[in-house]
Amino acid sequence: MANQVLAKSLPILCGMLARKLNLRFRMSGARAYTDFESVVIPAADINDPDFAVRAIGFTLHEGGHNRFTDPSLRPTPPDGKASQSAFDVHAAFGTTWWLYQALEDVRMETQVMRLYPGARKHLARLVQNLVDGEGWFEPATNEDSPLSILQAYVLYRGRGEILGQHALLDWAQGAKDQLEAVLPQSTCDAIEKALFSIEQAESTADSARIAGEITDLVKDLLEEPPEDNNQDGSSSGDGSDASDQDSDQSEADSGQGTQSDTNDGGNDASSGDGADSSSGNQPADGSQAGKADEDGQVSTSSSGKPEDQSSDPGGAGGTGAGDGQAVAKAAAQMLSGEDTGRIADISDKLQEEIQEIAQNGRYSDNSLGAYDSDPEVATDTADPGEIRRGVDAAARAAYVRLIGLLEAQNLDDTRFETDGIEIEPERVHRLLAGEIDLFREEDPAPAVNTAVHVLLDRSGSMGHEVDLAVKTTAAAGMALERIPDAEVAVSLFPGRSGATEVLTRPGERPSRTLRRYGVHASGGTPMADALWAAATQMAWSDAERKLVVVITDGMPNRLEATRDVIARLRRENVEVIALGIGSDARSGLPSVFDRDYAFVDSVDGLAEALFGALRSRLTAKAA
Repeated sequence: MANQVLAKSLPILCGMLARKLNLRFRMSGARAYTDFESVVIPAADINDPDFAVRAIGFTLHEGGHNRFTDPSLRPTPPDGKASQSAFDVHAAFGTTWWLYQALEDVRMETQVMRLYPGARKHLARLVQNLVDGEGWFEPATNEDSPLSILQAYVLYRGRGEILGQHALLDWAQGAKDQLEAVLPQSTCDAIEKALFSIEQAESTADSARIAGEITDLVKDLLEEPPEDNNQDGSSSGDGSDASDQDSDQSEADSGQGTQSDTNDGGNDASSGDGADSSSGNQPADGSQAGKADEDGQVSTSSSGKPEDQSSDPGGAGGTGAGDGQAVAKAAAQMLSGEDTGRIADISDKLQEEIQEIAQNGRYSDNSLGAYDSDPEVATDTADPGEIRRGVDAAARAAYVRLIGLLEAQNLDDTRFETDGIEIEPERVHRLLAGEIDLFREEDPAPAVNTAVHVLLDRSGSMGHEVDLAVKTTAAAGMALERIPDAEVAVSLFPGRSGATEVLTRPGERPSRTLRRYGVHASGGTPMADALWAAATQMAWSDAERKLVVVITDGMPNRLEATRDVIARLRRENVEVIALGIGSDARSGLPSVFDRDYAFVDSVDGLAEALFGALRSRLTAKAA
C-alpha cells in the first residue's frame, strides 16, 4: 500500500500538493518563486520545522494562485480626472487594491481547501507560526488609522472566521470593535455582509467586485455624510465650530432633530432616524459602542451596548459613528490608499523568509540539494541493440538466480493429501499407524507485487567505469522486469537540471527504453537527492515489496543526509542495497549501506552480486 509516513515527508508532500494544483514542485537554487508551471523553493534543511511549515504553506498558497487566480480579472485603476470633490479616485484605488488582495487570498484558499481538505490544517498551521513570529500580523488598536483598522477587519475576519485560521480570531474581534468605533453600525453591517459574500465567490472578478463594494460603502460616507441630527436638520459637517456641535448635540439629545433625506428611505450610511435612538441604528447623539469618554465613563444605548462619548474628531478611535465630521474624516482617511504596513497577500514576505531560512541551513548535514516531483527524461541516446547484446546473457543469468529465490519464498506451507503424484518418503512409515496422507502438495502463493527503483551514479568520478555501470544498470533492470508483478523504474544522477533524470519510467520496461541509456560521466554524487526521487515512487506505490538498488562508485556528496534518507526508507519497509563499481567503492560503501552491498567487477558478475545483495532483503515477505 502507499506509504503515508513517506508521503508526509516535506519534498514528497509538497510534490503531491503541487500535483493537485496542476503544478510541478522543485527544490533548487536559492529562490522561492512560481512560474505558472512549477512551485520552486530553495535547497534547504528539510528537517527544519520553520522551513517545513513555510514551504508547505507557500506551495499551497502560490499553487492556489496559479490555479484559481486570473490576473486578467483583477481591479484596474480608474480613468479620467485625478480627483473628485471629496476624494482622490486614484488614491482610493490603492484602498480597493489592498482589499482585493486580502479578499482574493481568502477566496483562493477556500477553493484550495475544497480541492484538498487537508489544506485547511496546513494553512492554519502556517498562520499560527506567523502569528507567533515577528513582523507579520499586528492587532488593531485605537492608535491605528481608520484605513489600518478597515484592513485588519477584512484580513483577520476573513482568515480567522472564513478560513478557520483560529490564531487570528481574537484579533478579528478586536478589529470589529475598532471599526464599529469609527463607522456607523449600518455601514459596518454592510461591510460585514460584503466580506462574508466572498464565501460564495467563484472567480477573481468576484473578489475585485467585493473589494469595490466595500470601497463604495466608505465613499458613500463622504458623498452623503451622516446627519448630526441638530434642531433644524442641517449637518454639522460644514465647518461649524465646537459650540455649534455642542448645540446640535444637545438638541439631538432632546429628541428635536428631524429625519434627513435618505434617498427614498434607502440604506444611507447614516442612522436614518436622528430622533429615535431605539430604532436599532446609531444613537442620535452620535455615541458608539465600546468606547469610554475622557473621564472613563461608559454610557449605554437602549440596546444595552456601551457607547463612546469622546469628542476628538481626528482620533483613530473616532467620536462615535453618528458624528458627521469624524465619520467623514475617517472615511476620507480610509480612501487615502496610504501604506499602513499591513500585509494583504502573504506571498512576498513568505518568499523572503523561506529564502532566509534556506540560506542559513543550506549547508547542514540534512540539507536537500535538489528535488523534482516530475524529473525530466534523459536525452542522451544510445544504440539499444549494442547494449542488449552486451548484457542480455548477464540479465538472463541474474533473473534465474532471483526467480529461484522468489519461488522458494512464494510457496505456501507444505500439506499432505491421501492421493497425488509425489509420495513423501519420510512419511511412508506412518502407514503402520494407519495414516495414508503421504502425498506432498505445494501450492504456489500469488506473486508478490514488487516496486523497484534502480539509481545509476554517473558522477565524474566514474570516469571510464561509467560503461560498466551503464551495462550493470541495464542488466539489473532487464532481470528485475521479468519478475512477475514487478514494476521497475530507472534513473540516473545527477541530472542536468535537477537531482535525477529518467531512464525508465514506472510502468515502462527497461529493455524497451535502452535508447535513453547513452550516459556519460559528469557532475558530483548527490546520492541523497537521488534517493528522495526514488522515495517518491515508493511513497505512492501500492506494491507489497519495495526495493531501491543504487549502482555507484563510492561516497555521496553529503554522507549524513544520505544515511538519513536510507534510514527513513528502511523504517518504512523499503529495502535499499548498493552494487559497487570500481575500486573506490570498496572503501566507501560500508559507511553508507552497512552490509547491504556487493561489488561488480564485470557485467558477467552481476548475477552473483545481485543475488548476494538481495538474498536477505528481497525474499522477506511484506508485512
